Amino acid sequence: MISPIVVPGLNCLHEIGKAGAPGQPVFSDLRKRIGLRMRERPFADIVCLASVQKWTRNPSDRIVVLQAAVW
Repeated sequence: MISPIVVPGLNCLHEIGKAGAPGQPVFSDLRKRIGLRMRERPFADIVCLASVQKWTRNPSDRIVVLQAAVW
């Protein structure tokens, strides 16, 4: 399972030439090939929990890591 924020993250990497394809096509392909799924917990819950994390100042990092940790 992946965090929903991974898809726009891959888009950003694709825009600067660090990924070969945008996020949605990558996710769709992996969903078909290996059954990859996206976490379904309400995103607002994750954002609220991530706001108290202090180990990084990058909000995206906080959200991705916390979402992985709560499941």
